[in-house]
Amino acid sequence: MSEGLHHKLLVQALLGEIRNPAEWDRHPFVYWDLEDENGVNVPPPTIQGSRPDILARDPGDRRVIIAEAKTSRDIDNRHTETQLEAYFYFLSAFEKAELWLGVPWSCGGTARRVAMNVRSTVGTNHIPMRIMDFLVGEPMYKRVWNG
Repeated sequence: MSEGLHHKLLVQALLGEIRNPAEWDRHPFVYWDLEDENGVNVPPPTIQGSRPDILARDPGDRRVIIAEAKTSRDIDNRHTETQLEAYFYFLSAFEKAELWLGVPWSCGGTARRVAMNVRSTVGTNHIPMRIMDFLVGEPMYKRVWNG
């Protein structure tokens, strides 16, 4: 599977998780940087030069989630660290904020380590993270780490 296709499938999996009504008190505004099944693309804003794959917020601005998909070759590098730094700084301005990462199956540990290191360096350990590793396909499998 190509790197671009794998990233797209991870974004779609994250979008499905974000759109889950059980995650929200109210229906959220969701911005994503990928055409959905209806050909709709509502890109999130750029944050310190980086555009997250998904940004969701509830109508009352009480909760914000940034979700980022990372392929196995794009987890442990300076580019990802720079993105995560920007996202953690942005999220620190909100009372209820979370960072979600969607990665390929078996990459959750690496993603968690990288994100925890960046979160600690930025000084935003109070911001919760959700790391999901996906085995994309039919059926799709996922494992989740919260912290």
